[in-house]
Amino acid sequence: MSTADLDIGREALVSVAAKFTMSAFGFVGVMIFARVLGSNGVGRYYTALAIALMLVRVSAGLGKAIKKRVSEVDTDPAEYLGLGLAVHVLYVGVVTAIFVALSPALPVKGITVDDVLGIVLVFSSVGSFQILNRFYAGIGFPAGRSGWTRCAAS
Repeated sequence: MSTADLDIGREALVSVAAKFTMSAFGFVGVMIFARVLGSNGVGRYYTALAIALMLVRVSAGLGKAIKKRVSEVDTDPAEYLGLGLAVHVLYVGVVTAIFVALSPALPVKGITVDDVLGIVLVFSSVGSFQILNRFYAGIGFPAGRSGWTRCAAS
């Protein structure tokens, strides 16, 4: 399927539905986090999220490169997706090893193994969704699958 075969109205509707769903889940998620984790837990989560979003920039760049390559006519998208996810897994492994090795020496007081695990889990899942989102957009699903992939990531 190419982008020339897409119905713009349908893609716009799917995109709007995915964004509304993402907003609703985000709002409900924050309410649940605040109630279950308390203010200290929410603060720790958003600190982990900020660190993870900084680290995920490499995977986002990889996703953009994959999107460019799979949007070309004579390419096998599966090879690029597999390579992109493999590189992301390797990157997550390296970052995890560095975090585990350096966590006792970090200047932040009170950082625990659970905090490091939380950062790694958020980082690995957001990075995977960055790659998948760009992959689906590159193969001709700009709003449908890529929008719902973003919704699932949120």
